[in-house]
Amino acid sequence: MASVENRRTQATGTLTQAQADLRTARTAPQQVTVIRSRERSAEAKVLLARALLEQAQLNLSYTTVKAPGNGYVSKKSVEPGQIVQAGQPLLALVSLDDIWVTPTSRRTS
Repeated sequence: MASVENRRTQATGTLTQAQADLRTARTAPQQVTVIRSRERSAEAKVLLARALLEQAQLNLSYTTVKAPGNGYVSKKSVEPGQIVQAGQPLLALVSLDDIWVTPTSRRTS
């Protein structure tokens, strides 16, 4: 009799597990929808991160001031950390490629 009771208990457990599996299977389409939605959300976050990185790289490129040629700096009117506007003169550059000397008048004693 104990053997029959064990089989009955086992069959009841198997039935309960099968019912749980059936409920899980019935929710599978919703689970797939949720997973696909999470995938699209993750892809959007990656695209946003890439766009933010590109913007940061562009902004960083704006922090570099490049001279149009070689030379010495003169009449500097800017300090590190100062905010400047596009086209604002920051300094004068004395070219090394085009050096000339202006003669002064000679004194006679």
